[in-house]
Amino acid sequence: FGVREAARKILSERKKRDVYIIGAANVGKSAFVKSLVKEMSDFSSRAFDPAALNQGRFLPVESSVPGTTLGIIALKAFESGGTLYDTPGVHLHHRLQHMLTPKEVSELHPRRKLSVYVAESPGTGGVTYNWGSLAKLDVLECPEGTE
Repeated sequence: FGVREAARKILSERKKRDVYIIGAANVGKSAFVKSLVKEMSDFSSRAFDPAALNQGRFLPVESSVPGTTLGIIALKAFESGGTLYDTPGVHLHHRLQHMLTPKEVSELHPRRKLSVYVAESPGTGGVTYNWGSLAKLDVLECPEGTE
């Protein structure tokens, strides 16, 4: 299910009602809202809505730091009435990023596109993988032929 399909589904199911994008902090709600409005602004999209064209300068800001969306952002993105709302994230205190300082979160964030890493099979001796000083993974054994 991508943004294009989500936009079509929202437009068909909302029946002139408001739409709220709700979720945990820093999971991509603002990025989703931004992509959704861009999809709805595309003349060639089956989810095109003329009202979305006027919302470009009001789009939410995306950030890797939790708590960037400080209040509810209302976007008049539907010509038939109703509003699209981007909401601040719900803080789930058991999530790692809520236990770290903003500086620590930014240090852990990738600085470039991630690439696939395929580790060698540990065989019988086991192997240890470290992710900076944050996490350590000990693989003691794995099924034969595992890649």
